[in-house]
Amino acid sequence: MLWLVSIAQVLCIGILGPGNVIVDEYGGKVKLIDFSTAKFEGESDGWIVEAPGGYTAPEQRDGRSSKASDVYSLGATLLFMLTGEDPINASQDADDVKKRIKRRVEGVNDDEVRKLLAFIRKAMSLEPRQRFGDAVEMARVFYEVFYEGKDLNVQVPLQAPLYTAIPEECRPTGRRFRIHLTVMLINGNKYERYDEVDFETRDGELIVIGREQHRGFVKVERRSGVIYVLINDPYQYVSRSHCIIYWCGDKWFVRDVSQNGTWVTNPSGKRIYLRGDPNKSVELDNDDYLLLAYVTQDQPYVSVLFRYQTVRVLPAPPRRT
Repeated sequence: MLWLVSIAQVLCIGILGPGNVIVDEYGGKVKLIDFSTAKFEGESDGWIVEAPGGYTAPEQRDGRSSKASDVYSLGATLLFMLTGEDPINASQDADDVKKRIKRRVEGVNDDEVRKLLAFIRKAMSLEPRQRFGDAVEMARVFYEVFYEGKDLNVQVPLQAPLYTAIPEECRPTGRRFRIHLTVMLINGNKYERYDEVDFETRDGELIVIGREQHRGFVKVERRSGVIYVLINDPYQYVSRSHCIIYWCGDKWFVRDVSQNGTWVTNPSGKRIYLRGDPNKSVELDNDDYLLLAYVTQDQPYVSVLFRYQTVRVLPAPPRRT
């Protein structure tokens, strides 16, 4: 991280990910390469920069890059180093991530893993002002915590899944729903796999559709207050966390967080394409289809038919102010 400190005092790197970091074969030094998107803070060239795989800060998709954007990308790169997976494909379950880090990093203990994840959560906060101010502050805190033994006091919830914050205006109203999903794996003109799942949920809960290897085709799990619909996609076109469904106001919405995109189609034939923008959601209604990783009919993709019904309306839980 120290290799970024001197640069961060004057420049915003723009695009920063594992592909920008190399290790000197002879001296073992870590070096940063490719400054094609770097600029002075406050300088604007009108370009929107994006590093595939989940290394781009949300505000950069609106053309706004800052030192806080570099902090986000650096946190995402650190997550990759610890887990071996791009952030956009990383598991959303905190316990699973901890196990991956302990398998990959020799000698790390539970307390160090806890601090590392809290450190990354702060760096990758969706709101720039909640991150470290710049790489200089980030490096200082890292040294204090992991070399001087100071505690890390972070307000960002450790269990909050990456890319999955429900908008603040979507306040729970006490509604409960029954969701029915018809999931099909389509390859060419053939249906290779088919399954139907039913489950209950409430407003205020996230539904994450993603990929995981297991014995069946589709399974539903509830982890840390999030409902996961896990598809065993043998072709691995579906991302580990592909799209997110949530209730807001009086409607369902879907947001794509994948590498290969999501088409939303309705019975009238209208189609909307989403790809990897955590700030963009579209309305989802009964009998709408989600086409996961659809490019052409010749390439495998997954079709999800979405249906729901309101089960009951309960008093909304109180909110702390």
